Amino acid sequence: MGGMVVVYLSAIAATAAAQGCNMFGDCGTVTPFGAQLPCVLETEPQMLSDKASAQLQRICGEEYAGPVCCDEAQVATLESSLARAASIIGSCPACERNFFDVFCRFSCAPNQAKFVEILETQLSLDNRTVVKEVNYYVDRNAGSAIYDSCSGVKFGATNGRAMDLVGGGARDYKTFFKFLGDEKPMLGGSPFQINFEWDDSKMSKGYKRAEPYAEPCYEGDYKCSCVDCDGSCPALDPIDPPSHCTIWGLNCLSVGLLAGYLFVISTAVWVAFRVKKSRRKLSILEIQRLIEDDEDDQSIDDPLYFPLPRDLRPYKLNSLIESWFTNVAYFCARFPLSVFSVCVLAVLVGSLGLFYVILDVHPEKLWVGPNSLEAQEKQVFDSSFGSFYRTEQIFVVNETGPVLQSFDTLKWWASVEDRVANVTTTYLHDRLDDFCFKPINDACIVESVTQYVDIDRLTPANWRQRIAACAKSPVQCLPKFGQPISPDLVFGPYDKSVLDSRALVTTFVVTNRQDLFYKKRVEEWESLVESLLVAVKEEAGERGLRVSFSLESSLERELGKSSTTDVKVIILSYVLMFFYASMALGSKGRSGLRNTRFGLGFIGITIVLMSVASAIGISALLGYHLTLIITEVTPFLVLAVGIDNIFLLVHHFDLINELYPQYQVEDRLSRAVGLVGPSIFLSSTCEVLAFLLGAVVQMPAVHNFAIYSALAVFVNSLLQLTMFVSVMAIDDRMSRYGFWNGIRGDTSFSEPDLPGEVPDDTIAHEQAIEEQSDPRRFSQLLISEYAPFILQRGVRETILGVFLAWLAISLTLIPQLQLGLDQRLAVPQDSFLVDYFNDIYDYFQVGPPLYFVSDLSGEKREEQQKLCGRFSTCDEFSLANILEQERKRPEVSFISSPTASWIDDFFQWLNPQLGECCLEDASGKQCFEPGKKCHVCYENKKYEFDMSGFPTGSNFTHYVDLWLNAPSDRCPLAGKAPYSGAIDRASGHITASNFRTSFVPLRSQNDYIDAYNAARRVAEDISESTESAVFPYSVFFIFFAQYTSIVQDSVLVLSAAFGLIFVVAAVLLGSVRSSLIVTAVVAIMTANIAGMMVLFGVTLNALSLVNLVICVGIGVEFCIHIVRSFTFVHWVNRLGVRGHTRTDRAFNALTGTGGSVFAGIAITKLIGVTVLAFAKSKIFEVYYFRMWLALVICATTHALALLPILLSFWGGKMYLLGGEELSDQFGELEL
Repeated sequence: MGGMVVVYLSAIAATAAAQGCNMFGDCGTVTPFGAQLPCVLETEPQMLSDKASAQLQRICGEEYAGPVCCDEAQVATLESSLARAASIIGSCPACERNFFDVFCRFSCAPNQAKFVEILETQLSLDNRTVVKEVNYYVDRNAGSAIYDSCSGVKFGATNGRAMDLVGGGARDYKTFFKFLGDEKPMLGGSPFQINFEWDDSKMSKGYKRAEPYAEPCYEGDYKCSCVDCDGSCPALDPIDPPSHCTIWGLNCLSVGLLAGYLFVISTAVWVAFRVKKSRRKLSILEIQRLIEDDEDDQSIDDPLYFPLPRDLRPYKLNSLIESWFTNVAYFCARFPLSVFSVCVLAVLVGSLGLFYVILDVHPEKLWVGPNSLEAQEKQVFDSSFGSFYRTEQIFVVNETGPVLQSFDTLKWWASVEDRVANVTTTYLHDRLDDFCFKPINDACIVESVTQYVDIDRLTPANWRQRIAACAKSPVQCLPKFGQPISPDLVFGPYDKSVLDSRALVTTFVVTNRQDLFYKKRVEEWESLVESLLVAVKEEAGERGLRVSFSLESSLERELGKSSTTDVKVIILSYVLMFFYASMALGSKGRSGLRNTRFGLGFIGITIVLMSVASAIGISALLGYHLTLIITEVTPFLVLAVGIDNIFLLVHHFDLINELYPQYQVEDRLSRAVGLVGPSIFLSSTCEVLAFLLGAVVQMPAVHNFAIYSALAVFVNSLLQLTMFVSVMAIDDRMSRYGFWNGIRGDTSFSEPDLPGEVPDDTIAHEQAIEEQSDPRRFSQLLISEYAPFILQRGVRETILGVFLAWLAISLTLIPQLQLGLDQRLAVPQDSFLVDYFNDIYDYFQVGPPLYFVSDLSGEKREEQQKLCGRFSTCDEFSLANILEQERKRPEVSFISSPTASWIDDFFQWLNPQLGECCLEDASGKQCFEPGKKCHVCYENKKYEFDMSGFPTGSNFTHYVDLWLNAPSDRCPLAGKAPYSGAIDRASGHITASNFRTSFVPLRSQNDYIDAYNAARRVAEDISESTESAVFPYSVFFIFFAQYTSIVQDSVLVLSAAFGLIFVVAAVLLGSVRSSLIVTAVVAIMTANIAGMMVLFGVTLNALSLVNLVICVGIGVEFCIHIVRSFTFVHWVNRLGVRGHTRTDRAFNALTGTGGSVFAGIAITKLIGVTVLAFAKSKIFEVYYFRMWLALVICATTHALALLPILLSFWGGKMYLLGGEELSDQFGELEL
């Protein structure tokens, strides 16, 4: 813009006499289309006509009322040129005053010859002598002050500095004036060379330095607003940086946990020593007294053995549940085909909802609920200003040197852009021109280096200079769409020259609409462009370059591809788990494939998948949308729970079969289900309620997962206790009586009478233990080596100390858990988007756009003052002033660019001194077409910088409408191009408007989260200051809003889940202490998994929160069966038997149920998780393989080591398992 400002400024030097002028009048041009050049003429200053003199005084001041060194034509040119400068710098009176005076003195000062020296002349086309080069001597202090007064002035329409437009982005006064004086005729700059010489030694004799006005911007009559002058700004309240508590250089939490750990260990050692010492002094009588007083199993546990309390009774609630499951199992085993058919029919009915499933694949529908604040704000923004543009962006990168290696490279890239623009769809023959955003001139907005110049007019000799000059002063190289392009938008980082940059950026701005037909059309075009750019990547490779790109629909397509890329891996994972489960379910005494449990395992796995299908169908009928997270995670969860239940059912059935093979299958199966059913019921209840708690989180990814998972676990439990029981009955009959007899239920089997004598209880007990020692069930190792080792004195304390240390380390690591979900992980590793996301972080120098939306209409003066920032009566803490102050502290606000304040630019556009801005005809209609008689809108109205004459009410909206329809080709302040989408005028009044700025470049997930939080803080400050509703909006907010509450959501969901587990377990177990222990173990396990997330590089987001909820559910599955085996014991001998201390009960629970837990969950999940390590999608490796591997490790160790040790120390009371009637029927059995 500097060139446009001085196109004529330097061409109007007047001829002077020896004592006054050495230039006067215009003497023609040197090219057919060049600007008029001043005549070289020594003359005295001359008087102007009254009209011209008044015109000059209006521009330059009253000191120009006498003779001057310019004629009337030059005065008119001076006014026109300075008016264009005023449209950019006029918001700052000091800058405008100083800038104007520099060129008023150069053009018209009566003593011009004292500071303007003609160095070289040339001939015009009509052979007259005109100026070619001059020296203009300006006082250094004045020059520096003039630059200082203008350096902070902003131009809102471009979100940039006015200095970028009028001074070529100068950073000091010398480069500022050099830019103004450099000859740039082809770029619309100065038509001859003006040298601003600052070295006194190079001044010619007889010349003096001009002293133009140098008014400061921060005080006096020409004081500027805060937006344009730092010295005028009020101070904002400081933002305290986050404090980090440290002790001796270590995190306070770490030090506290270490101190707590040492205290606990020391206390434990001291207590153990005291207990050991007191035990050695116990007499036989004292031991007997302890035995007699131990009614609630409160006795010393090791190494003494105490009789079972004689008044031990069953827990009534457990007996009722056990009786219920026994009866249900009996019915299912008695009529297996009927039950099987009914269950299949029920699953089919529930699965009908699969036809109504709606799969949400759009990322924004996963992270925020429709009623969330962010979703509502996005709806307001879209409805008021239109959906944010679709961005089609391409990077060209040279990783070894400058990307613009040659003129051929530039021409090649221009041809690529032409090919993109000419991509045509097959159906409606749509092209870029049909979709692109066109603010003015019917030209698409394309931000690219090729838009600076006409490539066809460049040559190998001048292309570098032209590109460098345009990047230095974008306003001199306006593209067809009429807005200057910042070099930061089209070049990667560079040191001195943009030609050194290693990256080019091209952005096609495409209109976005909610119309589904339009969306389908534009996505078809984007798909074709994507195919083209894939081919362009190969072309770039041949040139030693690399191309990366992203289209608006690319991420959604790649996310869908990610979900299908690893389908084979996921299926393989489930198949291997299926085969392992099927083979591991084998049974003693069977031989041949027909007599294996392969079919039973297959049906068991099928039931798990059926429960998932029916849960999805029912949820779909209830209106819950399906997400990719649900499809990927829920089968894994239900499979973990389901396989464990299958192992428990089959394991207990095998024990009953081997002890009592003489009974009918329905009797044996009902007894087995009666024993294990309450345990399955307990675990399923805890899991379902824990998952349902996740539904309180409104984030759809978590909310919907909670609903689907709770329903799937519930349906799976129902099917396993009914359908699978019937299948077990059929399987048993088939193995005994043949395939068809088993299917028909025809056993033709005469049961023997009950034996007259039940085997000795001790023998039965030892037989059960022996039969559990099948090496395939991990029980032999548990009984002979593992359980005796970890439960012996000394070892227990050591292991407990290790787990305590593990917990302390995890709690120390948890505060370091990072938030976010790197987009590079969400797509396949070989996706083209990976390079694009990397290039965004490495090469893009502009942050995302940021809008502050206000509901103030601006129709009242007080509302205008709450919004504006460039006039003397604007509120000190107005919206514009606060944003300008926040821009100056980007380290806390993350705001980088000046605010595009529509109300400030609008009021400046009304300035009658800017004759080419606000024009209207006699009827008051917009007037900007050639040939019409136009007059200045506000010419006869009061226009003061105290806003006293500015329009309000309907007059205000009338002029706003004119401004929004005014193109920018004549006046840069016109509103059509920069602000047509910034004001909501749908109702006839301004109901909402936005103020545009941008963030600093955001290089990481933490940057995005911090930027979002900073924008929220700034909006709250503005709302409080202006007493109005203001909210921030950026395209990424809807994805990162989750992180404002995800920590609280995680703590809330997990804590509530732990609380529910405790309550449910306490009710169903009848023991507060045992329930507290199982809850504590699950909580410790979850904390340790969170600690491992830090070590494994897993961040906290909706996906990892879902996995943490899964960890709680599967943790319950690992632990609850062991705790229940610890709590409920068999009546082996009415006179009592050794082995019912806490340690012995823990031993029996670990050896009796631990094998099923290890084989049913740990090994199964380890097999499935290991396969996921080979997935191509990084998100599977990070959030599934790493987290689930941590889950398997933590859950296995905590359930099989920490839990039995805690139970052996502090386990709660025990109850008799079952009622007397069961004991009489089957005899007694220790399971």
